[in-house]
Amino acid sequence: MITYFYFDKLTTNISGVRPFGVSLLIAGFDEQYGSQLYQVDPSGSYWAWKASAIGKGMINARTFLEKR
Repeated sequence: MITYFYFDKLTTNISGVRPFGVSLLIAGFDEQYGSQLYQVDPSGSYWAWKASAIGKGMINARTFLEKR
């Protein structure tokens, strides 16, 4: 049993083995900078946006946002 848990932890710590991740859109407001929107992907990279979309309809939503 101990060997199984060790092996399981070892395989999930190797890069590229974890199949799922979560992308986040984080919005906030502050008096100095105004409204802010950041997108964070599973690798930990982040980008600042004026408008963005993630998920199933992302391509259509981004096309809509770019036109406006």
